[in-house]
Amino acid sequence: MGATKRQEILYNPAVKKNTVRVYVPLLEFNLLGGGIALSSHGTKTATRLAANASPEPFSNIILSFVGDAFTLGGTLLRAVHPAVLIGIVLVAVLISVFFSRWVFRSLKKLFERSAAPSLG
Repeated sequence: MGATKRQEILYNPAVKKNTVRVYVPLLEFNLLGGGIALSSHGTKTATRLAANASPEPFSNIILSFVGDAFTLGGTLLRAVHPAVLIGIVLVAVLISVFFSRWVFRSLKKLFERSAAPSLG
């Protein structure tokens, strides 16, 4: 028995044979889905914060329409081609992981330079 799957053999009298049910732990999938949702909501919140800081209203209107289009497109894609949507989500998660690593490295370098004592 693997660490990620548990098999349970049951006798099914309707078919007169043993059936095997495979249970995949749902905790890992729930945590993964929650992490993806948390990152997407955090990105949306940060984008809204940056857009609301601008004095002109056009960026807010455009962001609202683009967000609605992504929501509608994602919903339709999930209904018609869910595998394509999973691929898009995985690519977006990978891009966000690499981008966040780049941001953290840049911030670390910035704070290391500002914390270094000045000689002159």
